Amino acid sequence: MSYRVWRPALTVLLGIACVPIALNFGRLERLWVGQQYSAVVGLVLLDVAAFMAAGLALALLWRAAHRPDARALGVSLAASVIMFGPILANLRGVPVLGDMIEANRWIADVIDVAALGFASIAAAAFARFCTLFPRALTASDIAAYGSMRRSRDSLAWMDDIERWTLGLVNRLAVRLPLRRGVAGGPDTSHQLMSPAKQKETTEILHFIQGRGFEIFAAAPFLLGLVLVLAHAAVYGSPAAPTVRSAAYLAVGLPGILLLILAVSSTQFLRAGYTVANAADRQRMLWLVEGCLAVIWFGFLFMPVSLGFDIAGREPPDMLYAIMFPALLLTILTCLAIAVFGKGALDSSLVIRRTALYGLLGGVLFVIFAVVENVAADLVALRFGISQHIGSWVAAGVLALLARPAHNWLQRRTNHALDRVLPPDLLASEPRADAAILFADIVGFTLISAENEDDGITLGSVFRRNAQRVANSHRGRLVKTFGDGVLFEFATSAAAFDAAVDLRESFLQASGLLGLPQTEIRAGVHFGAVARAPDGDIFGDAVNLAARLQSSASPGELIASDVAVARAHAPGRFRFESLGTRTFRNVTVPVECLRAMTDEGAAAGAAVQPQV
Repeated sequence: MSYRVWRPALTVLLGIACVPIALNFGRLERLWVGQQYSAVVGLVLLDVAAFMAAGLALALLWRAAHRPDARALGVSLAASVIMFGPILANLRGVPVLGDMIEANRWIADVIDVAALGFASIAAAAFARFCTLFPRALTASDIAAYGSMRRSRDSLAWMDDIERWTLGLVNRLAVRLPLRRGVAGGPDTSHQLMSPAKQKETTEILHFIQGRGFEIFAAAPFLLGLVLVLAHAAVYGSPAAPTVRSAAYLAVGLPGILLLILAVSSTQFLRAGYTVANAADRQRMLWLVEGCLAVIWFGFLFMPVSLGFDIAGREPPDMLYAIMFPALLLTILTCLAIAVFGKGALDSSLVIRRTALYGLLGGVLFVIFAVVENVAADLVALRFGISQHIGSWVAAGVLALLARPAHNWLQRRTNHALDRVLPPDLLASEPRADAAILFADIVGFTLISAENEDDGITLGSVFRRNAQRVANSHRGRLVKTFGDGVLFEFATSAAAFDAAVDLRESFLQASGLLGLPQTEIRAGVHFGAVARAPDGDIFGDAVNLAARLQSSASPGELIASDVAVARAHAPGRFRFESLGTRTFRNVTVPVECLRAMTDEGAAAGAAVQPQV
């Protein structure tokens, strides 16, 4: 079945599962009043983890579903949230729904069977993801990985733990395939996998990547739902317990197998990491480190818990309340950094600085509101004044602190982004066609040298009008630099109109203010550009537009032949050829044209070049 068919249904189920999770926040006040602080911390962390997983799932399913690995990971995260949603929310505690469940116990069976089914789907999707990331593994990859000599690489200790565990299980009379050489054959004990193990692993790989695996994962879930609904139909009859048990077995047994398969499929991640090139390893790094962090969390938790047992004391509830949510948040944070920071699955998912600043602004607003309320209460209580006056005092103090705090957070955010974003991210970004307009003020340096105030005012007028022009022509002011501006438009015609509007508004505004009269010059080119996460644009098209602008005379607009050809409806413009020109650092000659308007053509006025 195409993902375009089941993706909307899965999204709806994900939204439904998030509703009871959101209702969990209503229980926090009761838990806090009851001094159940560990339960409050654990509940908050679990809810945050659930919403983080839901956000990751939606981003992967709707913005990167064309990639099989992103699609598989998105399904795994969505199914996990749908599975944990009713469990985390404790639906029996919801007033209306809880009464309904108590009156009709079969509803609880439907919820439990559905949760088991989605757990199976989550495990199956994760197993498939392990075989597809960073690229689809093949039999030759398994052979290359299995034939490698054992070495003390960065992940070799995981191999030692696995061999020790399998050996322990084998000594307990549970026969599992160990990494041994084939009897009578060459000694392969130095290899990561024996030939028999390589063959077995390859067969599992083909099974997980095949169509039959989807049926294997979904069929028990559907069968279990049919049986549990049949149990609801015969509820209260002698056959009801048998049907109920069959429903749980139909979902539970395949679910256990899929869970074991998902855990063992991490060997495919390791195989992919081992045979990957440097770029693919960099993409996998945060995921690998996330898994290692979870393992180390577990290793640190076990001796702490054992220490309390040896001392004959009960571990604090806070320890157990934080442990599991901390593991979830750790792996989800590493996953979020890999997806939204490193572009590990798709470069289009990398979050832009502007979006991050918007999110940071929202977080600061919430923090500011909470801190202001708390500060108002403290001020009113300390100085014996009314709550209203306390709010004004707290707001004034926080307003003085808000700007330094914002600047500090912005610096830290920029520093974190520079560390997280991969250096080759921009080169791997998909290109998009756009009309590029460069413009600057002629003689700005001389004007500033003669009267610095006039130069500053001219630059301010120019930049203000540039932003208005970009908005009115449905373009984007990419950046300003001194007396120059860079625009991006969808069409060449919009860029030409914007250039005329910019010149006219600039001359009018500078004349009204009594500023020195000067002109602007502009250049337009149409081509492919790469967009950086902070909104800047790069590419040959940008470089050529800058060269065209620098070659223009005062009051002149120079366009490339490509930009003119893409102006399907030039409107009031006519174009005069200036011949072919060569520019510095541009490998091929460019045919240049001067854009002109004929404002008074009906009256027989002469044609004047305009910007």
